[in-house]
Amino acid sequence: MVRAAASSTLPCSIEMSIIGAGRYREIRVSDTTSPRTITEIGEVPGGRSVRSLATGHFHADFGFKLRHHLGNTSTSLFSLSARDDQDSKEITVTSMGRGWGGFRRLVSSGEATESVSPVSLYGLHDNGRIYRYRVAAREGGQRVVTGAGSVAGFSDLKTIALISVTSSYHALLANTTSGQLVVIKIPTSSTMTATRTVIRTRTWQGFEHLAVADCNEGSTNVLVGIDHDTSSAYAYSMAFLKNTTSSILGHGQVAGSWPWLVFTSLHEAENPPQGA
Repeated sequence: MVRAAASSTLPCSIEMSIIGAGRYREIRVSDTTSPRTITEIGEVPGGRSVRSLATGHFHADFGFKLRHHLGNTSTSLFSLSARDDQDSKEITVTSMGRGWGGFRRLVSSGEATESVSPVSLYGLHDNGRIYRYRVAAREGGQRVVTGAGSVAGFSDLKTIALISVTSSYHALLANTTSGQLVVIKIPTSSTMTATRTVIRTRTWQGFEHLAVADCNEGSTNVLVGIDHDTSSAYAYSMAFLKNTTSSILGHGQVAGSWPWLVFTSLHEAENPPQGA
């Protein structure tokens, strides 16, 4: 059950990236009754064929913002960077390989750079498996993707979103076709395994996308669920998610129409979420 919140104001703003009609935009929501803030960055090369955009990670400073994503089209994997400052905006897309059309959702644990260890890319496949890949950056910025296992048993999931990154596990928030809201924990060990914990047992099946923001090192989080059938979005605040007793408060429907079909969360690169 979701308890109604007294206020339309969210405990913190949530930032999301979208691709609609081939164009990349950033959306910020801080109150469900106030107009959302939309930053238009521009046309994405091949953007009309994008199937999924993985979790975004950004760097920002004094009017400058640079966002990084991985994503897939009906055939291939790509990387995308979206930059804007006071004077200009730029989108760069680089192809990273073919054979990725079967993934309906991608989630990335971080941004692959030369200065950090390989990050994990998770893909929810049409065959009902979750696949894990390691993504490493080589000198010159080239990214190398290596398979790191898969787990079956997730054909009932509608979507996945990153909700926690720790040294020992990564956690995905998901909803199911039967209406459950669940957390899937995947240890960072070499052998891929996954455990599922039910957070809510019913009524969550309507969302095709979930986006998460961490407000306070995981103790308070914001969730936005997007319903493609009605072009609407709903916002929630959540405590650290452990089980069915974890608190979730509804803040109501978010103002405006939400007609776009490709959504993902956008996190500050140095502060990944820790919500489960």
